[in-house]
Amino acid sequence: MRFEQLKKNSNVIVRKKLVKSKKNWIIVSSLSIVGGLMLLGSTTTDVSAATTTSTTIEKSVNTSPSALATQDSNNKKSTPASTNNSTTETLPATSTNTTNTSTTTAKTTSTVPTETTTGSTTDTPSSETNVNNSAPTNPTLNDSGQAGFTNWNFDKGNLSIDGGTLPEGTGKPDDTRWGGHSQDISSIQITSPVKAAKDSSYLFANMPKLTTISGLENLDTSSTTNMEGIFKNDTSLDSVDFSKNNVHSVKNFSKAFENDSKLKKVIFPSDSHANAALVNDTRHMFANDKSLIDPGVKDWQVHLLLFTAGMFKNDDQIPTFDIGGWLMNTSVNTGNSSIGEGMFDGTNFQSIIFNNYAVFSPETALTSQRGNIWTSVEPAYTDGSVAHFSGIPNSSSDKGLGSLYKQTNNNLQNSKTFVTNNHLTKLTYNPTVDDSTTNIPNLITLPTNVGDQSFVAIGTVGITSSVDVPQTIIVDGHKYKTDTKTVTAKFGQTTATADQTVTYTNVKVAGGTVEIPTNNGSSVSLTVPDGNDGDTIDIDVPVDQIPKGYHSIPTKVTIKYSDDSSNHLLPDTKEIQISGDKAQGGPYTIPTSTANKTISVVIPNGVVGGSVTIKLPDKTGYKPVDNKGNEKTELTGTFDADGTFKPDQSIIYMGQPAKDTTVHFKLPNGNDIISTLPSNSKVGDKVTVKVPSVPGYVADDGTNQNITEVTGTIDNNGNFAPDKNITYTGKHLNSIKISDTKTDTNKVEVQSVDVKDNAAIKVGDKVTIAAPKITGYKPNIQQISGTLQADGTLADATNLTYTPIENKAITLTVKKPDGTTTQLTVPAGHYNEDTTGKIISPDEIKGYDKTSISYVYGADGTPILTDLQTNQTITSDQTLEYTAKTIPTKVISLPSNSQGNQTLKIPTGKVGTTSQLDVPSIPGYTAKKVKVNYLPDGPVVTDLNGKEISASNPIIYTGDPVPSQTISLPSSHGEKTITVPDGAVGDTLDTIALPDIPGYVTPKIKVHYTVDGPIILDSDNKQISQDHQLQYLGVDNPASTITIKNPDGTTTNITIPDGHYGDKDITITAPKIPGYNAPTLQVSFGKDGKPIITDSKKHQVTANEQISYTHISSGGHSSNTKPSTNNISNKLEQQNITIATYSDQPAVKLYAFNNSTMSIVKNRKLASQSDWYSDESLTLDGIEYFRVATNEWVKASQVYIYQAIQRTIRTYPQANKILYKAEGTSISYREISANSDWYTDQIAYINGEKYYRVATNEFVKVNDAHLL
Repeated sequence: MRFEQLKKNSNVIVRKKLVKSKKNWIIVSSLSIVGGLMLLGSTTTDVSAATTTSTTIEKSVNTSPSALATQDSNNKKSTPASTNNSTTETLPATSTNTTNTSTTTAKTTSTVPTETTTGSTTDTPSSETNVNNSAPTNPTLNDSGQAGFTNWNFDKGNLSIDGGTLPEGTGKPDDTRWGGHSQDISSIQITSPVKAAKDSSYLFANMPKLTTISGLENLDTSSTTNMEGIFKNDTSLDSVDFSKNNVHSVKNFSKAFENDSKLKKVIFPSDSHANAALVNDTRHMFANDKSLIDPGVKDWQVHLLLFTAGMFKNDDQIPTFDIGGWLMNTSVNTGNSSIGEGMFDGTNFQSIIFNNYAVFSPETALTSQRGNIWTSVEPAYTDGSVAHFSGIPNSSSDKGLGSLYKQTNNNLQNSKTFVTNNHLTKLTYNPTVDDSTTNIPNLITLPTNVGDQSFVAIGTVGITSSVDVPQTIIVDGHKYKTDTKTVTAKFGQTTATADQTVTYTNVKVAGGTVEIPTNNGSSVSLTVPDGNDGDTIDIDVPVDQIPKGYHSIPTKVTIKYSDDSSNHLLPDTKEIQISGDKAQGGPYTIPTSTANKTISVVIPNGVVGGSVTIKLPDKTGYKPVDNKGNEKTELTGTFDADGTFKPDQSIIYMGQPAKDTTVHFKLPNGNDIISTLPSNSKVGDKVTVKVPSVPGYVADDGTNQNITEVTGTIDNNGNFAPDKNITYTGKHLNSIKISDTKTDTNKVEVQSVDVKDNAAIKVGDKVTIAAPKITGYKPNIQQISGTLQADGTLADATNLTYTPIENKAITLTVKKPDGTTTQLTVPAGHYNEDTTGKIISPDEIKGYDKTSISYVYGADGTPILTDLQTNQTITSDQTLEYTAKTIPTKVISLPSNSQGNQTLKIPTGKVGTTSQLDVPSIPGYTAKKVKVNYLPDGPVVTDLNGKEISASNPIIYTGDPVPSQTISLPSSHGEKTITVPDGAVGDTLDTIALPDIPGYVTPKIKVHYTVDGPIILDSDNKQISQDHQLQYLGVDNPASTITIKNPDGTTTNITIPDGHYGDKDITITAPKIPGYNAPTLQVSFGKDGKPIITDSKKHQVTANEQISYTHISSGGHSSNTKPSTNNISNKLEQQNITIATYSDQPAVKLYAFNNSTMSIVKNRKLASQSDWYSDESLTLDGIEYFRVATNEWVKASQVYIYQAIQRTIRTYPQANKILYKAEGTSISYREISANSDWYTDQIAYINGEKYYRVATNEFVKVNDAHLL
């Protein structure tokens, strides 16, 4: 969001923002006034949110002047003057203008003056409110990001910058910088070194909430040249400290602190090498800094400073301004105060210090409310006189600051001699009142609709006078006029402000026709509409006035409107260039004398009407010539209006005469066969040549036909190039003749070799053939070589002879039965040698038959061997063996380890062999095989290790494995599951664990493994079965005694008999004594070997505890808490029990016992399913009560007694168990399974029996389950 402060009311802010409207972004303006917000009827500019181009539209924001000009007319405060009133928004456009005829497009216009901030001392939308060329795609502001190579973060008003390099500025404000948060930044922290850009313009501008900057010394400005507007519009900032920075390279400080209304001081480096030294532009640097006291520029080097207009404009709090150390450039422009652009306009110095080298523009004023004449404190001239000048120059720019410190040289301008001549001397000037005249010049500020204007008028201090209004003014190059003739203003020492706002309007300029000459001697006529002085308009050059194929440069002409009647339409160019359009070059073909053959050249790109010259390429065998036969080296031409290349003359490449008129063909032996070309053959010609016939050969062009002529072309070298290559190929013969050949024994004869199937052998070939093969014979040479003649003979062939194949002596290996070997030798011989009756054989061996071998000499050099025993042919690498004799079948008896002697039948076998036999099988047992060794004297049986079977080494029978399995055994406490480990048939396992049952002794069992599986035996070797179950015997509870205390004080021991855990409870009653209740004991046998003894009150009695008789009451009671016993049927007993109300019954009534009667307690009951402690029982009129409070009793019939426990029980295995309610009634629809486990929290006493509770109101009898 951008804020723009208006010139007349500091509480008025124009807000502009982009708002999404369907697919467009629009600029919406609003006027915020203290106490409210009003929307302005301003023009909105639509921007496509979907697509944008780089084209921009410049459009005035038409804000109603009347809506803004609401300032109190009595406000006489001096306001800044300005010459800048342009208010434009630059936005991306969705399309561009396309024109076919002359079209006008406004560049920058201001046809209706708009009431907005004016002058370069305030934010003007034309320079600082441009919207980025692409519409925002996400209106959400970023809280962190990267600027250039610098990381930054925005959080709760603080901008933190953490190292890196900042990006280059654009020379204008950028609302998107710092994520669009500029308006909300109140502090800046530069936490680590940051490299500032060369262009750091508007880096921290437009931050109205910014108050503090820390770490500015981390900003490296040593390379920065542009600080324009760096802190502009930071209206809450009171100081800037550059003392640890380097601003030496900064050239542009314009607008750096403009409009910083709370800024009091700026500190620049004290080191001259770091302070400003190259600065040349400080326009409006401190303008409108109304709180500024010390700008800090005293020690600047300003020898390059050229522009200072408005530098301290309206800074009226600076007391003394010292630039006595400035050596100013003689060309410096300090601004024209008559138009509000003076360097010191609106200041109110108490004093100012110059040196004799100071230079100021003659139009520059030095305003003050203290006086209109500035007089030097020190003598300025050698005669002791002082220097003085007028605060406001007169209409001729005389008498002012610039008249004394002129731009012609570096001395005070006066006819007198300056006191120090060419030495640097400082003078202090103070403002004084000129009493010599009442008429003094004032710089009049004139409020207008196009911004404050300034002019000089003469009047009397303190007097309101009428002053003439300038009838025309120039603002940003635009001339305006007014009908207002005069205004009134109250004159001060140097400044005054008109008391009304004057309205100026544009000066209209009539349109017309502008003729602009062209470079080809013609002219272009442009039609220009009406406009305003100073405006410009772009006119398209009409394309219909430009010849085809050409275009104008430029395509648009900018016309400026002028009020000059002699030349009111001013084009920006004196001549329009008519230039040919681009012409696309490319390949261009040139014909040749050869049909269908062309030469291609490349025409370079050019322009219409432009000439082209290219060098013609060399082409071997051809010469380029014109239509007259003249040889050419270049091709020239031009591009026509269509951009087509047109040659100046026709060119053809002509072929040259052939070099050789003979054509050479080659025979396979390399001999030439010559033919001739047709006469007048030349390069590129197509010709036919005869192919000579050669006896014994075929001329072939690849078609397998005898060719008599061939076509071809004269190639670029002038030689004949046949279309197809001609090859002379020798004819194929069916056989090759060789001389008669015989062996030395006169048995073999050869005359020719058949080659009809070898098509590769042809006449003229150098042929090598293998010597014919004859079985059993070898030739003297392996190959016959020579040239094949047409008659089938081989030239230079060698005679061939054959000899029979030799057979070398060989040895045969014979393997003996014991594994050793012996050798047999076949003697050497040759093929066809007679071996009839020749036999070789080995020695005789007992139990074995030997073999005999006959032989003949082979044709391949290896004897052919025959085994006479098998009549089979064998080879020399085979091992001969003796043949074992057969041993007949035999039956024998063999001893075993546990199964007695076993009969074994031994089958037939060969001497020297072995075999494995199965022994007789026995169910449930496994025995290893035995081995039979067949010896010459008969068979011998051994185990597999080779040890003979005997009484000491019998056949071993091993029980078969019996795998591990799980077995359920019936027991007195249900089935018990055991896991029987692996075993073997016949084995017995004496020890195996059974599941323990707490309180019971685990019986001992053993396992015997049988063929049918394991059987379980008890300690008496009886098999466990349903008829003979395992018996778990409860842990023995030895007999014990309980001491009973008799009424007379003596004691009696009552014997508790022995028993076992699991036995039924027993009841023992002490001997009866008249007048006393004999104690009764309930005995349960414990699983820890100790009985559990409880009295009638369910109190558990320990072994060391004495049990007493209780006296039978016969009298009343002494208090309301003790029941009367005057009724013989009443009985009061002490007890220590816990009771519970029934869960499915209503709340139980309570009773109070008073005066030997029970009465209902009306306001209290015992809740259902609640537990209570009772310490007394009372039987009254046959009804038993339990006391649960001091005098609160409950009927025993409405509760049950229980003992709290936390145990697990298991039901006995025979059948499902019946469940009961606490009232003692059975539950017909539910049972619990036999041999199942349950958690119990109570032993309940119901109707004289004990129960385990397994649910809220479900109980199982103690006799149906046991504790685990």
